[in-house]
Amino acid sequence: EGNDTAVIKWTSLGAGTGLAITGSGCVLEALRFLGPGVEETFVVSQTLVSAVGVSTAARLEGLRVERCHFQGSGSNGLQCQFVDSLSIIDNSASDIAYSAMSFLSCNKGRFERNFIDVLDAVGSASNAFGTIFSHTSSGYDVDPDAGTPQADNPFCGDWEITGNTVRGPKIW
Repeated sequence: EGNDTAVIKWTSLGAGTGLAITGSGCVLEALRFLGPGVEETFVVSQTLVSAVGVSTAARLEGLRVERCHFQGSGSNGLQCQFVDSLSIIDNSASDIAYSAMSFLSCNKGRFERNFIDVLDAVGSASNAFGTIFSHTSSGYDVDPDAGTPQADNPFCGDWEITGNTVRGPKIW
């Protein structure tokens, strides 16, 4: 980190979100997001930064995250859902117990040159991921459009993913 990096730190988050992005066209650049430092502890729903649209019909548009670092969360570093046109480039993440960066039902994205070093939650029966490109399965079994872009929670689509490194997780 250089002198152009601002630090945003939470000493306590519980099962909450540090920064919740609820509007389109957001840019996060050269920021360091520091959570409470979970030391191998899984904390359900603890997220440093989230960008979540209302639904697949009411999506956020445009999110750029560049040269940021996410560290010390009991669940997620960056979590996005129902967001289109994302640019996630030259970021890093460490000491995240579940998923450093997750994208659920997100479309038209670039995920390039990110470095993720995941610290797994000891004793957690859950899975752990460096990054996720998927969907929420809530209600998927009764959705008549499941498996299509018209589903309530469709899979991610149209992503360019290049030059990333993920070290860990130990739990799969």
